[in-house]
Amino acid sequence: MTEQQQRSGTDTMVDQVRRLLVEGAGVDAADLAGGGDRSLVDLGVDSLAAMELQALVQKHHGVSLPEGSLRMSVPEIAAHIESRVVGGE
Repeated sequence: MTEQQQRSGTDTMVDQVRRLLVEGAGVDAADLAGGGDRSLVDLGVDSLAAMELQALVQKHHGVSLPEGSLRMSVPEIAAHIESRVVGGE
């Protein structure tokens, strides 16, 4: 079991998405602090980081993010992943 898989058991999906953005897509954690319902683009996430997030979500959860994911907030992305994972497991 990978470290990511071990951590995912105790983290919320929102925490996991934030971690993927910071550790995998190179987004500054300070940019995500207190982001709440702001879209990724409003949080300063660029298209390259969004593409990296899409690849990481696919790798870790087997879920594709919609094309307009830059206009989604972290909680919306987490809900999207959960809705696909819960139905598929």
